[in-house]
Amino acid sequence: MVYYINILHMRKSTRIKGEITNVRALNKILFTSIITASAFLLMAAMPACSGKPKGEPIAPKDGVFSIDAKSIGAGDVRFFSYSSGGKDIVFFVARSDTGVIKAAFDACVTCYPNKKGYRQEGDSVVCIFCGNRFRLEELNKGIGNCIPIALNFRLTGDTVLIDQTEVMAGSSWF
Repeated sequence: MVYYINILHMRKSTRIKGEITNVRALNKILFTSIITASAFLLMAAMPACSGKPKGEPIAPKDGVFSIDAKSIGAGDVRFFSYSSGGKDIVFFVARSDTGVIKAAFDACVTCYPNKKGYRQEGDSVVCIFCGNRFRLEELNKGIGNCIPIALNFRLTGDTVLIDQTEVMAGSSWF
């Protein structure tokens, strides 16, 4: 490693352990390796870039998505992914600390072209692109146009029911 640090500060060919080395060529190789490794790590850390859909795969039954509301605790957010027409439509269902169920697409009007969506942090969802934070209690209040796009649902007993037509209506956001 010491050789690389010393090589970066040299201008011409130099002699290392009896071999003449082209410093510029070594610098190019080192720089390319660092950039490649950084790009790989960045892409692996981002679900939108990794090719893997974000969320649990879900399929409708008789045109309705059915989600067990008991599986979503207070302050929890569960992401779901529905594949249709070559797109992964991602939405989430959340339960606020007061027990109110909410559903929204994993997109907002402003930031959706960046295909980043939201992540959960504590009792909030945070826009991965712009960083705006929304408490689950106040999910319908936004800053500017960055607000999760509401998804219509109905609660029947302990089951969240979302019509497939509602999910498909949001496909243009993905």
